[in-house]
Amino acid sequence: MDKVLIVDGNQNFLKSLKSNLDKLHQFQVETAADGAEAIATMAARPISVLVADIENRGLDTLDLLAHMTQKHANTPCIVMTDQGKPWFKRRIAQQSFLYHLEKPFETGRLASAIFTALNLRDEGKNFQGMTMKSLLPLVEIQQKTCRMKVGSKKEQSGYLYFKNGVLFDAHHKDLDGEAAAREIASWNRISIQFTELPQHRRRMRVKTNLMDIAGASWIQHETEAIMDTEVVTTTDFNKVLGQILTDIKHIPGIQAALLMDLKGNTLASEIFDPNTDPPNMAPDLLKLFTEAQQAAQKNQLEPITTMSLHVKNHIILIQTIAASDETDLCVMLMSTPRSNWYYMKLRLDAVAAECQ
Repeated sequence: MDKVLIVDGNQNFLKSLKSNLDKLHQFQVETAADGAEAIATMAARPISVLVADIENRGLDTLDLLAHMTQKHANTPCIVMTDQGKPWFKRRIAQQSFLYHLEKPFETGRLASAIFTALNLRDEGKNFQGMTMKSLLPLVEIQQKTCRMKVGSKKEQSGYLYFKNGVLFDAHHKDLDGEAAAREIASWNRISIQFTELPQHRRRMRVKTNLMDIAGASWIQHETEAIMDTEVVTTTDFNKVLGQILTDIKHIPGIQAALLMDLKGNTLASEIFDPNTDPPNMAPDLLKLFTEAQQAAQKNQLEPITTMSLHVKNHIILIQTIAASDETDLCVMLMSTPRSNWYYMKLRLDAVAAECQ
């Protein structure tokens, strides 16, 4: 079974996370109180995913991530922070090798991030490694003063110089200042090392804000929110479905995805398996879903928002969501019996939560 290592100095929070994740029975959860204990754990046995709070006593999380790039370069990492989550101009935050998770969060959101990381590994995308753009926002959060040596998969190296989290100089081959910083910021499959800031490095040669170089900000851009008004309109259903499928469409075994109104009319669809015909069965399945909702209400049960059907050749999930104009919609996903349907359910739950 896959092993997930969670690093956090708050023992009560750590205990609660482990207890809730253990109930999923999808992976084995191990814990560490700080970065040094985490490194010792990873030296003793392989870890599939690392989850670490941005604030850790002793060895800080940036130093832990530097260790990961050097010794465990293929292990996806999730960083938890209560100081905001960077929003990238290009939607990399939910699919990146380095995933940012803002506190407070429901356990399901962390589980979803872990499943995303495991899927990266299963698809071989973890070999792309950590990117500079996903890492740079964390330097600003921790207000780190240091020299960062960065190596890339092409065996080139460069240096970034920070004071209190502000990038003020950079060097790479014949490039200096902002030109060097932008070049280094574009690298992936990186290996990093932090050392003390040299005394002679004091010249301000990078004028652009660090987050601009990373292609991110601390404010959620309207066009990047999963169910934002600029993205979700009653006439742009293909874009809605595309946003929903961001973390789902590459799951092995997924066969089809539909966006429907409450009458079962297909508003948008993406068929991955041509041997399936979900639009034809959607009205009957949605009727079954509606009857289940009515039965739950009649018997004073909790409202049903998701239904899963498990048959011989398929697993079908139906989830209600709400568009920005308060129009109620339904998402239907179809997959093979061996696909990670529970991960798909978590992603649909996250989408529904975004719409509330």
